[in-house]
Amino acid sequence: MAHSLGVRFLIAMPVGVSRLLIFVFWLLWSSQPAFADPSKEGIVKSAVVFKLLLFVDWPSPMQSTELLRLCVLQEGAFLNQMQLYNGRKINGQTLSVALRQGSPEGMQGCHAVFVETGNLPALNRAIALARQQPMLVLGEGNQALTQGAMISIDTDGGKIAMDIHLESLRKSQLSVSSKLLNLARRVIE
Repeated sequence: MAHSLGVRFLIAMPVGVSRLLIFVFWLLWSSQPAFADPSKEGIVKSAVVFKLLLFVDWPSPMQSTELLRLCVLQEGAFLNQMQLYNGRKINGQTLSVALRQGSPEGMQGCHAVFVETGNLPALNRAIALARQQPMLVLGEGNQALTQGAMISIDTDGGKIAMDIHLESLRKSQLSVSSKLLNLARRVIE
């Protein structure tokens, strides 16, 4: 009976609030201690990335496209898990996840790019491209934000943490919901 009341409670909420609660539950679930298995870390990071895309606002011309293209620049557990979200809807758009080269040509047409730890040349190219077109640059690791990523996703003490750089987002004509800002470990103006 209690389970049924919980489901009714979530269904009765406005869509934005229920999405936020689900995202918070994902973050809490991901806050369990250390990832001994890289595939489990990939599972959690892909879920976090999918959920945070719900809270990013692109300029109106981009919102009129049918696809939201997330480009991943390296093969691995994250890409494998992220591809499970292919075809899912994000604010009316269909998510398309693809492996791309880290060259400017490879990133053309991407609405969001995920750059894994240690790929500084690709991160720099993504940042340069994001200054020319609205493109969300997600970086992995605690140094990604200081190196120019808009949102960094990091494992901190075995927990998933997210940092957000607002000025970098603005330069690419992007914004994020205040709900997402409240979940960030650190927000840089």
